[in-house]
Amino acid sequence: MNRSSAYPSAGGTAVRRNRRARLLGAVAAVAALTLSACGGGSGAGDGAEGVEGGQITWAFDKPSDSEDFLSIQPNYKCTSACVSLFQTIFDPLLALDPANRQLVGVLAEKWETNADATAFTFHLRKDATFHDGSPVTAEDVAYSYDRTCDKQYLPGNAYACSLLGGNYAGADVVDDKTVVIRTTEPDPDFLMRATPRGAYTGIVPKHVVEQVGHDKFGENPVGSGPFKFVEWVRGDHVTVERNPDYKWGPSFTKTAGGPPHVDRMVFRYIGDAQTRLAALRSGEIDGMDGVPAADQVSLESDPQFTVTKVKYQGGTGWLYVNTASGITADVQVRRAISMAIDREAVNKTVYFGVATPTENVITEEIEFSRPDIKVPGYDPEKAKATLAAAGWTPGPDGIMQKDGQRLEFDGVVYNEQAKIFEILESQLRAVGIVMHVKPVSPTEGLKIRDKQEFGLWMSSVGFGSADIGVLYSTLHSSQRPPNGYNPSFFNNPQFDAAIVKGRSSVDQATRAAAFTEAQQILVDQLPHIPVVRADKNFVTRAGVTGVIGDFAGPYRLFYDAQLTEASG
Repeated sequence: MNRSSAYPSAGGTAVRRNRRARLLGAVAAVAALTLSACGGGSGAGDGAEGVEGGQITWAFDKPSDSEDFLSIQPNYKCTSACVSLFQTIFDPLLALDPANRQLVGVLAEKWETNADATAFTFHLRKDATFHDGSPVTAEDVAYSYDRTCDKQYLPGNAYACSLLGGNYAGADVVDDKTVVIRTTEPDPDFLMRATPRGAYTGIVPKHVVEQVGHDKFGENPVGSGPFKFVEWVRGDHVTVERNPDYKWGPSFTKTAGGPPHVDRMVFRYIGDAQTRLAALRSGEIDGMDGVPAADQVSLESDPQFTVTKVKYQGGTGWLYVNTASGITADVQVRRAISMAIDREAVNKTVYFGVATPTENVITEEIEFSRPDIKVPGYDPEKAKATLAAAGWTPGPDGIMQKDGQRLEFDGVVYNEQAKIFEILESQLRAVGIVMHVKPVSPTEGLKIRDKQEFGLWMSSVGFGSADIGVLYSTLHSSQRPPNGYNPSFFNNPQFDAAIVKGRSSVDQATRAAAFTEAQQILVDQLPHIPVVRADKNFVTRAGVTGVIGDFAGPYRLFYDAQLTEASG
């Protein structure tokens, strides 16, 4: 994209200093991220005195097909664990304080927005450098944002681009330390998307990426973060080491103004929960994501470990329903499915009672969420009546049928979450619906999704998000695969108009009304069916402190990670 040397006037609108209270609105007033440590060990943030140096080994819980990372860089082929990893290597412009959701600067020392929220000016720190010693410049920022939505990188960057809101217009370099990011329409929540979770955002050095190429850069990344990349042993681990020159970490960290405590971090994928837990108990790893629900209570009472509870915020645990084709394209069938699901039974059976059953599409902490707007709850008799009113009648085996067609479809689920669908299969059959459970790998699942060869599809138990814009990236018609991430292939003009109106208005009352309308459409049309809200807890062994859960819950921050005793 072309770079202009002058500040864009955004249609003649005067640029003024951003006041965080204005941009965040009621978000700053919502409840803070719940973080609480349980157990007898020296857990995250318990005040235990630490030492400098040593190594911490961490295991992630969400594997790809190969039990490995796809690419180690922001904005591209980034799986869940990748976001935690790349934040050790790459810095964003801004970060959100997990305790109060206030925006704080990282590479940007100050920022401004114009009156109609279409131009966002970032003034970069003068002392920030990449790991190769080169300064972080406005050109690097512009390049990083441009490539997030560069079509040559589709589909690898499709989801990151959708998280930007689908309205990225470009970036203009004012001088070496000033950059303006523009949107095609007003976007009061854009600053949220200048954080890592907002759009998987991190700033890359343009000269390095252009020298080695996009894919090679993802194998040997260079950033400006608290740790430097050392090695990636495929299928085994990724190692990063302390950046001794780091002094621009976010202000909410204890190490802000200085480098990390530990010499090295080693990251591994261990997809199987019990294998991961065995590695923790043996001392092979020092901490891990994905606390097995069945083991959480025993871990909390064991002085060797500390369980840190992190409340998942954003989208709840959705079932994606095929709204474009097949039996589930009938909204009455979707309503019956929602009423057939006993969410409390799923919680007790699958999550051992540690999750939260929910009938809401957005968690209550998100600004403009409406906890009173709910999908149809558990009522099997009403589910049967709904099907009967739509012309479905019981066949000889009790399965509903209509015009010679049985009410049956495939339920596609990732292997590690198959137990959820096994419970749902029984609950649906009780009202005369047959779901054929098909556990698949992520790659297989995406192929089936893109061909629309499913009735229900599930890849996760929620979407971590800072704002209600997650509804755009997962449900707006423009985000249907392969352009983005809309697994339900939902195409509803009224919803599209409401979500765009809400996100593009600077008037709080207008936004609230539009987002309320959007949520009401979702519970009426049911492209997604919420089931549970699962926490994103993590566990550390005694002697490991300072690991932080991010504002939305899914990701870890290792700025302050520390050992309380010397190690290798």
